[in-house]
Amino acid sequence: MINSFQVFETINLMTSGGPINSTNTIVYYIYENGFRFFKIGYASAAGAVILLIIVAILTLIYFKVLNKRVHYR
Repeated sequence: MINSFQVFETINLMTSGGPINSTNTIVYYIYENGFRFFKIGYASAAGAVILLIIVAILTLIYFKVLNKRVHYR
């Protein structure tokens, strides 16, 4: 998951999003909207929503997997 956020340089240098956005990632999508199309508000909102979804999913997994109940007698 971390590596998918770190491939920005490779995509930017080699394909610039590729033919018909075939190599576009989340980070490159935010970069394009913010700095190429000058939609700074849209890019920051997209980044915040994506981060919120990722944190929510990881939190749900944490609660489901690590939910161990302790019974005291």
